[in-house]
Order: sequence, then structure tokens, then C-alpha cells
Amino acid sequence: MDSQDDDLAATLKAIEEEYAARLPERFAAMQSDVDRWRADAGDATAWQSLQRHLHALSGSAGSFGFMALGLRCTELEISLNQFVERGALAEEVPVLLDGIQNTLAWAVASTATGDY
Repeated sequence: MDSQDDDLAATLKAIEEEYAARLPERFAAMQSDVDRWRADAGDATAWQSLQRHLHALSGSAGSFGFMALGLRCTELEISLNQFVERGALAEEVPVLLDGIQNTLAWAVASTATGDY
């Protein structure tokens, strides 16, 4: 490797680390959306915000080396969209939110250990 390759590798590593450093904040925002939706199943702003967060992570995570996180967010985004499109019943909201919450717990633990 020459110095340009070394510089590029260092730059990419710094970008990945910056992305990883912002993940806890993103997870906290998603948890807030989950909590708001759990408190009020009719809160459209909560699921819309959650959908935006999932969409952003599903699109970006893999680009920064977080392949499993990106795939899980894609699966959850699809589930959330289908859930909303079919007009799911309020009783079903906790089931979906439990799945999202489980993924958030996995994501927090995985990013802490580097197992993503």
C-alpha cells in the first residue's frame, strides 16, 4: 500500500467511527418514537418518525460496515410500512413495537461490542 491508500483507509476508518459514534443518539431517538407510539397507538408522528429513522439506517448502515444493522432496519421498515398500510389494529401495535425494541437492544449491544 502506498501513502495515498493509507490516507484513504484512514479517512474511511474515521468516517466509519464517526458514523458509529452517532448511532447511540439515533437509537435513542428511535426508542423515543417507540415509547411515544406505545403510549398512544394513534400517534402518527411517532410511527412516521420511526419509519424515517429505519429508512435512513437501512440505507446507510451497510455503507459504513454495519451490514446486519442495515438488513434488520430494512426488515423492520418493511414490516412497519405493511403494518400501517393495512390499517393494523391498535392491539397489534405492541407486537410490532416489541420487535423494534428487541432490535434496538440488539443494535445497542452489537455496536458496543463491535459485533454488527
